[in-house]
Amino acid sequence: MDVVGAGRVTARYRAAPVETRAPDDGQAFDPDLGGTWASAREEWRDEEQQWTRAAEESWRHRRALYDLAREWMHRNDTIAALFAWITFVGPVVAVARDYLVLETGSGTVDLRAETAVLSVVERARTGGRRGDAVAETWRARWLEREATATETGVPLALGVLSLGRELTGVPLVGADHVTVTSADGDVVCPIGAIAYVRVASG
Repeated sequence: MDVVGAGRVTARYRAAPVETRAPDDGQAFDPDLGGTWASAREEWRDEEQQWTRAAEESWRHRRALYDLAREWMHRNDTIAALFAWITFVGPVVAVARDYLVLETGSGTVDLRAETAVLSVVERARTGGRRGDAVAETWRARWLEREATATETGVPLALGVLSLGRELTGVPLVGADHVTVTSADGDVVCPIGAIAYVRVASG
């Protein structure tokens, strides 16, 4: 090419030929690399699945009974709560800190989930609920039950674990126990020994 300086041509050079090549369309790599990339993607996919399974397993290990109860409530599943002497069946309508409320055909039952064997007898296809507002703790719920029973005179049925049966009467709630006044006299039960409470039938 011409180099221009001081208003005149001082030298003439021939440009070196420029090597040209077609744009890389992805096929310029070693053909074996295609298999390498596919293998790497497969390994990444396997690792991701393993991490997903590990995270799900960890989540399942952390769930408590009342977490399950909330899931059933939100789906509106029908639950069975089995005791040695009675079984309650119905949807969960409320979940508190240490008890849940089951709606049965004969009324609601307040029960401590850890005292029963629980099973899903029917998965709901539609519906679901946020949950009713209830007292936060088992003892607070008992105070509500006591107030209602005292006002109406309608006795309650208490499922007592150590007896394996129900006691029926009007309760008086203490700090850590419930005294049931019935035709048989006063019976004192530790509040933690009571599995459930409902309005007495009949």
